[in-house]
Amino acid sequence: SLEIPITVTISPNSNRKIDIKGDFEESKKYELEVLPNAISSLNGVSNDTLRYSFKTNSESNYGSIVVTLNLQDSVSRNYLVQLVEGKNNVIFQEKLLGSEITIPRLKAKKYTLRLIEDINHNNQWDSGDYLLKIQPEKCINFPDKIQVKPNWVMEFEWEIKE
Repeated sequence: SLEIPITVTISPNSNRKIDIKGDFEESKKYELEVLPNAISSLNGVSNDTLRYSFKTNSESNYGSIVVTLNLQDSVSRNYLVQLVEGKNNVIFQEKLLGSEITIPRLKAKKYTLRLIEDINHNNQWDSGDYLLKIQPEKCINFPDKIQVKPNWVMEFEWEIKE
C-alpha cells in the first residue's frame, strides 16, 4: 500500500469535522487508517483503529470563481472576501491583498459572495457592541447569487460603491 503524507485540521465550520489535505490523485479510491490513541477527547477518551474509504472526484466536477474587485480605497483598508453556501455557511474566506481573488474547486451550486471591512484586523466579521457604541463591521453582499457550473471558470468584476 502507498502512503501519502496528509495534513489534518479541524473544520472551521464545525468542531466535529476534520479537513484532510494531501497530494491525492483525481478519480481514485483511498483508505484512511487512524491508529489507536491518535485522537482523544477532552475527557481523555481515545479512539481504537479507525478505517475510512473514500474516492476523489475528477477536477471536471468542480468550477472556479475569479473576481476582480473595483474598490475606491482598497489599499488603506483591510477587507475579507467570503463565499457563503446556503444561509450562513462560510466555505471560503481570504484576506483581500490585491484587486483579484480566485476561489477554486467549488461544487456546482449557487453561492453568495460578500466583502467585509475588517476594521480591527481579526479576520472575522464583528457584530459590534451596543453598550460600547461600536458599530458592526461593514458587510457588502454581491447583488446576485453566483451559479457555479462544473468544469467552468466564472470570471466577473464587482464594482463596490461606498
